[in-house]
Amino acid sequence: MSLSSSSTLAAIKAVYDDNLDYDLEGSAEKCAAFIKAARMLLRRMAEEIETDEGARIRDSYQKIQHELAKAERSRAVNDSTAVTGRPQAAVKHVSFAGFRD
Repeated sequence: MSLSSSSTLAAIKAVYDDNLDYDLEGSAEKCAAFIKAARMLLRRMAEEIETDEGARIRDSYQKIQHELAKAERSRAVNDSTAVTGRPQAAVKHVSFAGFRD
């Protein structure tokens, strides 16, 4: 199931749950889906935290943040298609130290 801005909270939670075993299966695709679902959950939970001072929501928020960070590290290390950090510049340093005319 592909997530979008119109996805319901139940659909986002389903994708989160369906893909939380990305590390056990070694699946880069499941890892990417998990990351997307976690980010969407965090964004929606942030709105709930602003309106509700419940400790349960904050605890869940922190757990999802931790799992998201773990998934992002895993993807950066294991997925060759992952784009992480700054793009590497393709600059070559040339030396003319041994050049003779």
